[in-house]
Amino acid sequence: MSEEIPNDQLIEFCFKETEPDLSTYKNRFTHFVKTTYVGNFFVPQSTIRPLVDKVLYYKEIEKNSKDGKIRITPQEKKDILRGIALMAATTNDTGQTVIKPF
Repeated sequence: MSEEIPNDQLIEFCFKETEPDLSTYKNRFTHFVKTTYVGNFFVPQSTIRPLVDKVLYYKEIEKNSKDGKIRITPQEKKDILRGIALMAATTNDTGQTVIKPF
């Protein structure tokens, strides 16, 4: 997806940087609040599925990269981070949507 973008507009990204720091109670609580944000439960499936697919696509690319990093645009990073948030709130570990409470 980033092939036609000039290299100076790409940023390095690693999924490791999206993992929460759970070393303190405050960090664990903050992560819990973000994960259970009720607004995520009302996001339509038509929005969730493409973002989850994008996250899984880029995780595969990262897994196949030599240094564990990928080069993406800022917009792609924004989409990935939104997809990760939606995955945490609405999908199981394999990326399948679970039953929403509402």
